[in-house]
Amino acid sequence: MAGQPLQYFQMWSLVQQNYNSSLCNDPTFMQVVSQELLMAIFWEETQFANIRQRQFDHNNWLNPSAKGNHAIGFGQVERDTLAVLIKLDSDKLDGLKPGKLGKDLDLRGIDLEILQDDGMAVQITWRALQHLYAKVSKHKTTIVELYGGKGNKPLVPPAWLVCETAQKAYQHLGPVNYPGNGMQQNMRLLAGAFWIARDNGDFLRAFGVSQPDAQTVGMQLRDIVTNRGKGTNPNLIADLRQFVVTV
Repeated sequence: MAGQPLQYFQMWSLVQQNYNSSLCNDPTFMQVVSQELLMAIFWEETQFANIRQRQFDHNNWLNPSAKGNHAIGFGQVERDTLAVLIKLDSDKLDGLKPGKLGKDLDLRGIDLEILQDDGMAVQITWRALQHLYAKVSKHKTTIVELYGGKGNKPLVPPAWLVCETAQKAYQHLGPVNYPGNGMQQNMRLLAGAFWIARDNGDFLRAFGVSQPDAQTVGMQLRDIVTNRGKGTNPNLIADLRQFVVTV
Protein backbone atom coordinates (compact mmCIF):
# COMPACT_ATOMS: atom_id res chain seq x y z
CA MET A 1 0.00 0.00 0.00
CA ALA A 2 1.32 3.43 -0.99
CA GLY A 3 2.71 5.37 1.95
CA GLN A 4 3.49 2.31 4.04
CA PRO A 5 7.21 1.61 4.59
CA LEU A 6 8.30 -1.46 2.66
CA GLN A 7 10.52 -4.33 3.66
CA TYR A 8 13.76 -4.84 1.74
CA PHE A 9 12.49 -7.53 -0.63
CA GLN A 10 9.30 -5.58 -1.37
CA MET A 11 11.38 -2.55 -2.29
CA TRP A 12 13.84 -4.55 -4.36
CA SER A 13 11.02 -6.17 -6.32
CA LEU A 14 9.39 -2.80 -6.93
CA VAL A 15 12.65 -1.33 -8.22
CA GLN A 16 13.16 -4.25 -10.60
CA GLN A 17 9.64 -3.83 -11.94
CA ASN A 18 9.96 -0.07 -12.43
CA TYR A 19 13.55 0.44 -13.51
CA ASN A 20 14.52 -1.85 -16.36
CA SER A 21 15.31 -1.80 -20.06
CA SER A 22 11.63 -2.02 -20.97
CA LEU A 23 10.94 1.32 -19.30
CA CYS A 24 14.28 3.09 -19.74
CA ASN A 25 15.56 3.16 -23.32
CA ASP A 26 19.05 4.46 -22.45
CA PRO A 27 21.38 1.52 -21.70
CA THR A 28 24.39 3.80 -21.13
CA PHE A 29 22.49 5.66 -18.42
CA MET A 30 21.51 2.36 -16.82
CA GLN A 31 25.20 1.44 -16.60
CA VAL A 32 25.76 4.61 -14.56
CA VAL A 33 22.66 4.55 -12.36
CA SER A 34 22.00 1.03 -11.12
CA GLN A 35 19.06 -0.55 -9.35
CA GLU A 36 21.35 -0.89 -6.33
CA LEU A 37 22.03 2.85 -6.32
CA LEU A 38 18.30 3.55 -6.31
CA MET A 39 17.93 1.21 -3.35
CA ALA A 40 20.61 3.09 -1.43
CA ILE A 41 18.92 6.42 -2.16
CA PHE A 42 15.50 5.12 -1.17
CA TRP A 43 16.78 3.76 2.15
CA GLU A 44 18.63 6.93 3.07
CA GLU A 45 15.86 9.30 2.02
CA THR A 46 12.74 7.57 3.35
CA GLN A 47 13.56 4.06 4.61
CA PHE A 48 11.66 2.63 1.62
CA ALA A 49 8.50 4.74 2.07
CA ASN A 50 6.56 6.61 -0.61
CA ILE A 51 5.87 9.77 1.38
CA ARG A 52 5.90 13.54 1.35
CA GLN A 53 8.63 15.64 2.84
CA ARG A 54 7.79 16.21 6.49
CA GLN A 55 5.60 19.18 7.45
CA PHE A 56 4.24 19.59 3.91
CA ASP A 57 0.87 18.76 2.38
CA HIS A 58 -0.88 19.16 -0.95
CA ASN A 59 -1.73 22.79 -0.21
CA ASN A 60 1.99 23.50 0.12
CA TRP A 61 2.53 21.73 -3.20
CA LEU A 62 0.04 24.10 -4.83
CA ASN A 63 1.93 27.08 -3.43
CA PRO A 64 5.45 27.04 -4.90
CA SER A 65 6.34 30.23 -3.03
CA ALA A 66 5.94 28.41 0.31
CA LYS A 67 9.10 28.12 2.36
CA GLY A 68 11.15 25.06 1.46
CA ASN A 69 11.17 22.83 -1.61
CA HIS A 70 8.50 20.19 -1.15
CA ALA A 71 9.66 16.66 -2.08
CA ILE A 72 7.81 13.38 -2.64
CA GLY A 73 8.29 9.70 -3.26
CA PHE A 74 10.82 7.08 -2.17
CA GLY A 75 13.68 9.28 -3.33
CA GLN A 76 12.20 12.64 -2.32
CA VAL A 77 12.17 14.28 -5.75
CA GLU A 78 11.60 18.00 -5.32
CA ARG A 79 8.72 19.96 -6.76
CA ASP A 80 11.09 22.32 -8.56
CA THR A 81 12.78 19.34 -10.22
CA LEU A 82 9.46 18.07 -11.55
CA ALA A 83 8.57 21.54 -12.78
CA VAL A 84 11.84 21.72 -14.76
CA LEU A 85 11.32 18.26 -16.20
CA ILE A 86 7.78 18.98 -17.37
CA LYS A 87 8.75 22.32 -18.88
CA LEU A 88 12.22 21.72 -20.32
CA ASP A 89 12.90 17.98 -20.54
CA SER A 90 9.47 16.41 -20.69
CA ASP A 91 10.50 13.38 -22.76
CA LYS A 92 12.15 12.02 -19.60
CA LEU A 93 8.64 11.73 -18.18
CA ASP A 94 7.07 10.02 -21.19
CA GLY A 95 5.30 6.90 -19.97
CA LEU A 96 5.48 7.80 -16.28
CA LYS A 97 1.74 7.55 -16.62
CA PRO A 98 1.09 4.76 -19.15
CA GLY A 99 0.16 6.14 -22.55
CA LYS A 100 0.77 9.77 -21.56
CA LEU A 101 3.50 12.14 -22.70
CA GLY A 102 5.52 14.00 -20.11
CA LYS A 103 4.57 17.38 -21.51
CA ASP A 104 0.93 16.63 -20.75
CA LEU A 105 1.43 15.92 -17.04
CA ASP A 106 -0.22 18.30 -14.60
CA LEU A 107 2.28 19.54 -12.04
CA ARG A 108 -0.50 20.67 -9.71
CA GLY A 109 -1.80 17.14 -9.22
CA ILE A 110 1.21 14.95 -9.95
CA ASP A 111 2.15 14.77 -6.28
CA LEU A 112 -1.12 13.06 -5.40
CA GLU A 113 -0.74 10.59 -8.24
CA ILE A 114 2.83 9.66 -7.31
CA LEU A 115 1.98 9.24 -3.64
CA GLN A 116 -0.81 6.83 -4.59
CA ASP A 117 1.33 4.78 -6.99
CA ASP A 118 4.53 3.15 -5.69
CA GLY A 119 5.64 2.32 -9.22
CA MET A 120 5.52 5.96 -10.23
CA ALA A 121 7.34 6.83 -7.00
CA VAL A 122 10.25 4.61 -8.08
CA GLN A 123 10.26 5.87 -11.64
CA ILE A 124 10.28 9.55 -10.77
CA THR A 125 13.67 9.21 -9.10
CA TRP A 126 15.48 7.52 -11.96
CA ARG A 127 13.82 9.87 -14.43
CA ALA A 128 15.11 12.86 -12.43
CA LEU A 129 18.58 11.29 -12.41
CA GLN A 130 18.31 10.65 -16.15
CA HIS A 131 17.58 14.35 -16.65
CA LEU A 132 20.80 15.23 -14.81
CA TYR A 133 22.70 12.63 -16.84
CA ALA A 134 21.40 14.01 -20.13
CA LYS A 135 21.61 17.73 -19.39
CA VAL A 136 24.35 18.23 -16.80
CA SER A 137 26.91 15.44 -16.41
CA LYS A 138 27.65 11.85 -17.38
CA HIS A 139 29.70 11.32 -14.23
CA LYS A 140 28.02 9.29 -11.50
CA THR A 141 29.54 11.20 -8.59
CA THR A 142 28.42 14.54 -10.00
CA ILE A 143 24.92 13.24 -10.71
CA VAL A 144 24.35 11.97 -7.17
CA GLU A 145 25.87 15.10 -5.64
CA LEU A 146 23.45 17.26 -7.60
CA TYR A 147 20.51 15.02 -6.83
CA GLY A 148 21.37 14.98 -3.13
CA GLY A 149 21.68 18.75 -2.97
CA LYS A 150 25.36 19.44 -3.43
CA GLY A 151 26.81 21.09 -0.35
CA ASN A 152 23.77 20.55 1.86
CA LYS A 153 24.61 16.97 2.86
CA PRO A 154 28.13 16.40 1.53
CA LEU A 155 28.60 13.00 3.15
CA VAL A 156 25.33 11.50 1.93
CA PRO A 157 25.89 10.97 -1.84
CA PRO A 158 29.29 9.28 -1.26
CA ALA A 159 27.60 6.97 1.26
CA TRP A 160 25.01 6.05 -1.41
CA LEU A 161 27.83 5.01 -3.71
CA VAL A 162 29.57 2.92 -1.06
CA CYS A 163 26.27 1.19 -0.27
CA GLU A 164 25.77 0.52 -3.98
CA THR A 165 29.28 -0.91 -4.32
CA ALA A 166 28.76 -3.22 -1.35
CA GLN A 167 25.47 -4.53 -2.75
CA LYS A 168 26.97 -5.21 -6.15
CA ALA A 169 30.12 -6.77 -4.69
CA TYR A 170 28.04 -9.31 -2.77
CA GLN A 171 26.68 -10.49 -6.12
CA HIS A 172 30.20 -11.38 -7.31
CA LEU A 173 31.26 -13.48 -4.34
CA GLY A 174 30.09 -16.79 -5.70
CA PRO A 175 29.55 -19.75 -3.36
CA VAL A 176 30.88 -18.98 0.11
CA ASN A 177 30.62 -21.24 3.15
CA TYR A 178 30.45 -19.21 6.33
CA PRO A 179 29.10 -19.65 9.85
CA GLY A 180 25.36 -19.34 9.95
CA ASN A 181 25.13 -19.42 6.16
CA GLY A 182 21.42 -18.88 5.62
CA MET A 183 18.74 -16.25 5.28
CA GLN A 184 19.30 -14.67 8.69
CA GLN A 185 23.02 -14.19 8.13
CA ASN A 186 22.46 -13.00 4.56
CA MET A 187 20.04 -10.35 5.80
CA ARG A 188 22.56 -9.32 8.45
CA LEU A 189 25.19 -8.78 5.77
CA LEU A 190 22.72 -6.92 3.60
CA ALA A 191 21.59 -4.68 6.46
CA GLY A 192 25.23 -3.78 7.02
CA ALA A 193 25.48 -2.51 3.46
CA PHE A 194 22.46 -0.27 3.96
CA TRP A 195 23.72 0.92 7.35
CA ILE A 196 26.43 2.68 5.33
CA ALA A 197 23.79 4.75 3.55
CA ARG A 198 21.70 5.45 6.64
CA ASP A 199 22.76 4.29 10.08
CA ASN A 200 19.66 5.26 12.09
CA GLY A 201 16.94 3.45 10.17
CA ASP A 202 14.45 0.83 11.35
CA PHE A 203 16.55 -2.17 10.36
CA LEU A 204 14.35 -4.58 12.27
CA ARG A 205 11.33 -3.68 10.13
CA ALA A 206 13.10 -3.57 6.79
CA PHE A 207 15.69 -6.35 7.19
CA GLY A 208 14.76 -8.30 10.30
CA VAL A 209 18.08 -7.23 11.83
CA SER A 210 18.70 -5.03 14.87
CA GLN A 211 20.32 -1.63 14.40
CA PRO A 212 23.36 -2.57 16.56
CA ASP A 213 23.89 -5.72 14.49
CA ALA A 214 23.62 -3.75 11.24
CA GLN A 215 26.18 -1.32 12.64
CA THR A 216 28.58 -4.11 13.60
CA VAL A 217 28.59 -5.36 10.01
CA GLY A 218 28.31 -1.95 8.37
CA MET A 219 31.32 -0.33 10.01
CA GLN A 220 33.62 -3.13 8.93
CA LEU A 221 32.06 -3.39 5.49
CA ARG A 222 32.51 0.34 4.88
CA ASP A 223 36.20 0.03 5.70
CA ILE A 224 36.57 -2.82 3.22
CA VAL A 225 34.75 -1.09 0.37
CA THR A 226 36.58 2.23 0.87
CA ASN A 227 39.97 0.62 1.60
CA ARG A 228 39.76 2.27 5.04
CA GLY A 229 39.04 5.65 3.51
CA LYS A 230 41.89 5.53 1.00
CA GLY A 231 39.68 5.08 -2.06
CA THR A 232 38.86 2.13 -4.31
CA ASN A 233 39.83 -1.24 -2.86
CA PRO A 234 41.69 -3.18 -5.56
CA ASN A 235 41.12 -6.43 -3.65
CA LEU A 236 37.47 -5.83 -2.85
CA ILE A 237 36.05 -9.24 -3.74
CA ALA A 238 38.83 -11.20 -2.03
CA ASP A 239 38.60 -9.03 1.09
CA LEU A 240 34.83 -9.32 1.09
CA ARG A 241 34.98 -13.10 0.81
CA GLN A 242 37.25 -13.19 3.82
CA PHE A 243 34.98 -10.81 5.69
CA VAL A 244 31.77 -12.81 5.28
CA VAL A 245 33.34 -15.97 6.72
CA THR A 246 34.50 -14.19 9.87
CA VAL A 247 31.95 -11.48 10.69
